[in-house]
Amino acid sequence: MPADKPNARRLASKTGRKKSVSKAGGPSLLMRTRTSEAAGVVQPVLPVKLGPGAVHYAQGVRAGRWLFATGLMAQDFKTGVPESVTAPAFPLFDASPAQREAAMIFDHLDKVLAAGGTSCENIIRIDQFFTNIAAIAPYQATRRKRLGAITPASTSMVMEALPLLNATMLVDALAVIPAPDFQPRAVVKPDVIPVSGPSPSVIVGDFVFVSGQLATADPGAATRDGLPQEACVPATAYWGGQAIQAETNYVLRRRISPALERAGSSVKNVVKAQVYLTHLEDLQTFRQVWIDYFGGELPATTIVVAPKRSIGIAAARVEINIIALRDGAVARKEIIEYDVAPAYAEFPAAVKAGDLLFLSGLMANDANGVALDVKATANQPLYGSSAQAQASVILEKAETICAAAGTSLANIVRAQHFLTDLSEFYGTHNALRQRLGERALPFSAVGVPGPMPIPGCSMLMDLWFYAPGKS
Repeated sequence: MPADKPNARRLASKTGRKKSVSKAGGPSLLMRTRTSEAAGVVQPVLPVKLGPGAVHYAQGVRAGRWLFATGLMAQDFKTGVPESVTAPAFPLFDASPAQREAAMIFDHLDKVLAAGGTSCENIIRIDQFFTNIAAIAPYQATRRKRLGAITPASTSMVMEALPLLNATMLVDALAVIPAPDFQPRAVVKPDVIPVSGPSPSVIVGDFVFVSGQLATADPGAATRDGLPQEACVPATAYWGGQAIQAETNYVLRRRISPALERAGSSVKNVVKAQVYLTHLEDLQTFRQVWIDYFGGELPATTIVVAPKRSIGIAAARVEINIIALRDGAVARKEIIEYDVAPAYAEFPAAVKAGDLLFLSGLMANDANGVALDVKATANQPLYGSSAQAQASVILEKAETICAAAGTSLANIVRAQHFLTDLSEFYGTHNALRQRLGERALPFSAVGVPGPMPIPGCSMLMDLWFYAPGKS
């Protein structure tokens, strides 16, 4: 059991000025998880078993009006990336391996969407991870052909590794099951400039999904190394601030704020953010800018330390994508606070918005650093799996947070794993299997550079859950 597990748990749920405090009680967390699983609230779509370890993977999950397709790669589900992708018979006269890889991913995506009751026109967000820059242009060309008129909010990052040998791209997508009052609509304005063509933001119902934003320059603006001068520390200033400070302020105030406003939202309505930083040493300064921007009430936030030169502009140090509610939304922003050790003191444990629960990124720490269970395993590597120990600590926290928000681990709709060593994923999956049995799970896994921000940790999880009920 993690060292940070409290003797008396406390829940504070904040919705605007409303605040309530209660103590956890009633059936055990595990019993509630199993009850919810039996109810089948979240439905796996096209589940398969992967590899000799029989990893039970859900290519998609349907949860109410949402369809999540997670961890899609060009695989045949038997041997990995097939030779028909990596070694075409006529490589100089036909599509390149990267084009074939992208085409297979979108074939998988089409099947998941159809099986879940929707189609590509209803994709509202897409996250892409690549292992090299050369794969991006062929992928984008395929994406433009396959996604039709609605271009979803998009984030693209170049990462260190993917789970399959010879894979160069991985896709996570989110679509909706359309209804007359729940149709996606792209918000496109020329002065909020996406790098590779996606909509700056997409509206559906009460929600706004904003593409990954970085410090792009307005047309005609002065630049330095591809970044706008406004996003750079003055070259002649000895103490003119730090590069990450200037760049983050620019991204937040000149890119994200306008994108929100044009979608009928504002900073106070942001419920979830993913931040990609290319320099670990920028973390503390970034967090201070982040706190100042939100005025103290932060969204659920996941910070991923990405490789250098992993963003669309080589000199860029930060990219941020966000999810927000619209002004006047029926759904409420509900901050979930609970006595589990956070990765960062300022971040809420989670934010519930409508029927979705977004957790801040989790690592296997307690109040004193890496959790004791993880230390014990690391010091005795033949007697256990460090990855499984870390995942168990993380999932214990997630289970507690879910119970506080009125949902359970069984209602997981997306599990993004960021690992400094992808070979640790199997141990991570075993920890999930211990809690959820042979349930097919919606996961993706991406290799990131070490070390993690918390010494002794080698993984970060970004977890989303379905949380139907009042919010």
